[in-house]
Amino acid sequence: MPLRPGRSKGQKRGGGIGFITPKRSTVNGDCQDKEHMWIKIKIDTRDLYICVIYMATGLEEQKWNDSIYACLKKDIEETYKGQPVLLMGDFNCHIVELDGHEKDAAGFRKLIKQCNLQIANLHPACEGTYTWSRRANKSAIDYILYNQEVVRQDINITALYIDEDKTNSCGSDHNRMKLCLRRHQPHRVNRPETTKAHWRVKEQERLDEFSNKLESTLTEPLTYEEFAEKCLSVAQETIGKTSEKKRTRNTPWFDGELKTEIRIRKELSRRHRHTPNESTEKEVIWKEYLAQKRKVKEMAAKKIDQKFQKEEENLHKDRNHYSQKFWAYIRTLEPKDTLQEDSLILLTENSIPLHTKEEIEQHITKHFKNMQTNPSSRKKDKTSTPEEEKLTGPISKLELKRRINDLKNQKATGLDDIPNEFLKAFKTEAKEMLRGCLNDILASRKKKRKKNKTC
Repeated sequence: MPLRPGRSKGQKRGGGIGFITPKRSTVNGDCQDKEHMWIKIKIDTRDLYICVIYMATGLEEQKWNDSIYACLKKDIEETYKGQPVLLMGDFNCHIVELDGHEKDAAGFRKLIKQCNLQIANLHPACEGTYTWSRRANKSAIDYILYNQEVVRQDINITALYIDEDKTNSCGSDHNRMKLCLRRHQPHRVNRPETTKAHWRVKEQERLDEFSNKLESTLTEPLTYEEFAEKCLSVAQETIGKTSEKKRTRNTPWFDGELKTEIRIRKELSRRHRHTPNESTEKEVIWKEYLAQKRKVKEMAAKKIDQKFQKEEENLHKDRNHYSQKFWAYIRTLEPKDTLQEDSLILLTENSIPLHTKEEIEQHITKHFKNMQTNPSSRKKDKTSTPEEEKLTGPISKLELKRRINDLKNQKATGLDDIPNEFLKAFKTEAKEMLRGCLNDILASRKKKRKKNKTC
């Protein structure tokens, strides 16, 4: 969808300035005059104001150009103050950095200095130099400028392509300029998850200190809750807990050598970012950064390849014994004492043995007939106690595996999260007090049962 002010008869050649946008896009445009025009776009949630410009050529047009520069300065400092701004278009001037000589660039330089603008054509991400070419003649007269708010609001220039080969600039002596912008996302720090804190029960000296101190503090009778609290407080003072950090990623190929090279790459990137654009050192640092980046990439690829080759060698090495291990495992699954046919004896309800096949068939037939004719004659299940009714179902395989792993890792806990290692380390006084507390609990439960029965 073209968006332009256009020209009328008697004015300069060409169709003027303008933007071409997709049909479905919503564009907010502001045309100040026939030679410069503003448009607002969004990058993520940030507004970016773009101005397209055309400066005339010839001495008689110098006053006209000066008025446009003055209008641009007013727009940047007043209308779009504090906003990220891009200026792009045909400035019809030459600068030393690109053309090797200075011509008609007084107003251009003045605008850059007054509004603190940067030239995107000099950005390290720019590919190409000359924006105008006709036959053997070529020069740079088209520019893209941006202010400091673009940098402050984390809008990065990722690339600027100048079509010097005229691949996409057919029919024009101006070369197409393609600017790529990307909003910089804040760096996310992946904080490693910490494992659950566990007691330092593997150190025997700490366990001995715990048992001695607990034994000396048990001078008066305690309830079970008080005993458990006392036990945990003493363990906190003597044994202590530890928390280890998990790795957020499994990178066995990442070592100190690669870490050092990455640190150097980050330092070069930081130096390049903080070096002024006018400094000649900026380009040198950028080349050093690219070389270091390439070095880190090659080193990481080499280490990953070496790691995978080593793992592949381990997989293919000594594979002959795998089949032996497999069949040895299968043999462990077979029952050791297989039942013989003659050792299987069936008994009736009255404990009468059934030996022959006919006796077994008669007994089973009689049993099922009784069940069909008189369903109420089936034996009722034994009445369960309240304690049995509260029992949950059988433990799941995952729960069993977790409990076994806790035992192997010495992290199993007993009553009230007291590890089994604490119970094993108890001395005489602590064992007697724990036994007395548990007996009191059992005795109190028996009394409650008797009261419920009498009621």
